[in-house]
Amino acid sequence: MATPGGGNQDARRVMDDLIDFSAQSVRNLIAQLNALIAEMEALEDQGEVFDTLMVLRDDRHVEDTKLLGLN
Repeated sequence: MATPGGGNQDARRVMDDLIDFSAQSVRNLIAQLNALIAEMEALEDQGEVFDTLMVLRDDRHVEDTKLLGLN
């Protein structure tokens, strides 16, 4: 038999896990962004910078499409 209030504790634990996961994801994305900025600063050819930005835009569109497919 379930303990009274056990559902609230489970829900709280799940929320805490989701918050931790989200924080880790954000830290990873910030690290990737910082690495990309450093990489782009090292590029001397403006064409390479443009190409890099276009690849990023395409990657974002692919991720958005994947997310829409989940709905």
